[in-house]
Amino acid sequence: HENQPHRQRQSRRQSRHEMPIKNVLTPADSDWTIGRPLSACGNNSCAQCQQCHCCHFYFWLSSKSDCEMITELVEHNDVELEPYYATVLLSGIVLDTNNFTLKTTAETYYAAYYLSSLGASAKKVQYLLKQDIMDYTERQKLLADIQTINNRIAFTKATPYTIYRREDLAKVADTLLFFNNIEASFVIGKIGKDTVGISARSLGNYNISKILEKLGGGGDTYNEAARFEKTTISKVEQ
Repeated sequence: HENQPHRQRQSRRQSRHEMPIKNVLTPADSDWTIGRPLSACGNNSCAQCQQCHCCHFYFWLSSKSDCEMITELVEHNDVELEPYYATVLLSGIVLDTNNFTLKTTAETYYAAYYLSSLGASAKKVQYLLKQDIMDYTERQKLLADIQTINNRIAFTKATPYTIYRREDLAKVADTLLFFNNIEASFVIGKIGKDTVGISARSLGNYNISKILEKLGGGGDTYNEAARFEKTTISKVEQ
């Protein structure tokens, strides 16, 4: 039983290696597949580019951490990875999944296991993810005035006098999901002198991407963000 997950993964890897190149994806496909963009030289029918496979890129049908996707590519292509870079990828998975609470599947745990087998250090991940005390204190101010909608959606905004990093707004949005009954969160704050950002998170029951895409944002069902130039927090809130 000890080697069963490994055998299953090997079998899955073999099927992925045998997977034909596709440009159109269907629900019957695996969770990821290979596609081909325009050739590097600009000529999509260039025989040299078609032959060398240098133009492959990958599609994922499900929402995953960026570092998890990179880890799958590393394993799929049998890339030799030094322990330091394996640790960096593991730290990215821990950060993107909020300690394996969001966008986490069996594949996510396997990616963490695989990186550990390459020498990734969980202890070093803690050091890579250490926070600045002042930044942490400043973020807590955003939790002082939380509003809720239908007791399911949490919303908070910063004062117009503080400029935050985009990742600070994202961390606060993540934190809001830990409160009872909250399924989605929105955080508004200045990320530049005349730039306002929104960071949104969802546990999956609310499609926040449809909301922020209408505002020019981008992301997926679980993580979304948008930015507005030459405006104020109050105008974005409206």
